[in-house]
Amino acid sequence: LWKRDPNKDELDLMKEQKVFENVLLQEALTLELHKHDKEMRKRLLQQMQTIMHTDSSVGEPSQEVLRNYYQENQQHYAKRETISFIAIDVSHLTKRQQVAFGKNLIHLDMTKKYASLFNHTNFESLTVETLGHQFGRFFTTSLLQLRPSQWYGPLLSKQKVYYIYITNITHSDLQTFDEVIDRVYKDSLAQMKEKRLMQNYQKALKQYKLEP
Repeated sequence: LWKRDPNKDELDLMKEQKVFENVLLQEALTLELHKHDKEMRKRLLQQMQTIMHTDSSVGEPSQEVLRNYYQENQQHYAKRETISFIAIDVSHLTKRQQVAFGKNLIHLDMTKKYASLFNHTNFESLTVETLGHQFGRFFTTSLLQLRPSQWYGPLLSKQKVYYIYITNITHSDLQTFDEVIDRVYKDSLAQMKEKRLMQNYQKALKQYKLEP
């Protein structure tokens, strides 16, 4: 930060530097470095993912929206007996890589069939007690809040970090709206953001012709 106004020579230097940077940038675009440089391509993708997620912000859901969401998804708010899920171990990745991995995973139409492309483990019909013993309290508590047919993560267990896709849940007693209103709020808001994100992606997709 300047503690005084820059003089003429300093202003001229800043202008020259700006021109220099713009010339190099245009040359880089002419050479299509953004298409051929893997690191540059990766950084551009990360930047666009951040922009799309930021543009997917939505307003607060109304009480009516929350109650309608609860009525349409009551089965997700029953007490859970057993859970089956797919787990992809991402412990070998850095935290930044884990987040980037999740963004890419979520964009694969959110279907479990893509798990076959990664090293993964299937866990079938685990009780809450078994989950707590095998993965720890934090992992189990987090898992009990999740819904089927979506990828979630990164989720920390006792020893590893996973992305999770729930394939099946067995339920017992249904919980009332007032008992789960915080979960309903989070789930409803997440769904609204998810819809907005996919709308933004579809809008961008229409501007391009994909070659077979």
